[in-house]
Amino acid sequence: MRRSVGLLRRGGGAASLAAVAYSTTPPAVTDAAEPTRQWLWTCDGVQLQRDADGATVYLDEATGEVQRTRPASVPSEAYEHRWRKLQPWDTEPQKDANGKRGHGARHLLLIRHAQYDLKGFQDSGRVLTPLGHEQTEHLASRLRAMHDAAEGNYKALKLDTLVCSELMRAIQTADAIALSLVEPRRSRNADLNEGRPCLPEPVPSHAAHYNNAMGDSERIERAYRQLCARPPPSQVGDTTEVVVCHANVIRYVVCRALQLPPEAWLRFSLPHASITHLVIRANGNASIRTLGDAGHLPADMVTR
Repeated sequence: MRRSVGLLRRGGGAASLAAVAYSTTPPAVTDAAEPTRQWLWTCDGVQLQRDADGATVYLDEATGEVQRTRPASVPSEAYEHRWRKLQPWDTEPQKDANGKRGHGARHLLLIRHAQYDLKGFQDSGRVLTPLGHEQTEHLASRLRAMHDAAEGNYKALKLDTLVCSELMRAIQTADAIALSLVEPRRSRNADLNEGRPCLPEPVPSHAAHYNNAMGDSERIERAYRQLCARPPPSQVGDTTEVVVCHANVIRYVVCRALQLPPEAWLRFSLPHASITHLVIRANGNASIRTLGDAGHLPADMVTR
């Protein structure tokens, strides 16, 4: 079965609409001598396949030739699995006392700081507003309820690690919620500070501000790699980390963890004092359970 969709492409400073055909039917094996590849997708006459090493292969349907790189007509895709091997270990998981292999996961509760004074002079003046302090009260109650949950999605998730950026609004938010947690291990990480991770697409009118003059891109990428490292093979049970930081950082981390185009980070919004629940599993798989959840806030307290 073939369909045709319109994709907006950019080239030479102008946008044009092009028809792209894609197929939902896996292709037949054409050469028995070729190593078995897993069919992924067919787009605009190009088959995307995964080889035995996990690499993506681009096969031209018309010629049967393998392309060395992704053809320009094929949109960026997220079928690359080799990224998992970039972690510092490739050993087998340890076994517990019952002989079962460890399948522990890392749960990240990415918290956007509460509302703050945008007119504050430098970081020291960008403190939480009265409404922001109220938001932290509701956030703290929600996190404590998650910590205490005996059943449901949050069963056995103990919120005992709390890290925040080094900006005032994140520190104040972390201080407020720490009072409701059970003696959490606390730390700060400047890599979590707010910044502009990359030029978003579509390009905003103020694109000139996205010049990476402060090295935000490398720093926030470093934060992503720290947060989303796979749990070590020795880990058997799950761990949970509460991370208080900023909207741009969280959005970029979500895109990178899910292997979405990083430049898509500005296409979704996160309310103040919201919770994004990201899970990183031992095999490298990542998934989102909640994104920008602010259901713990009364409707008239939800701000962006």
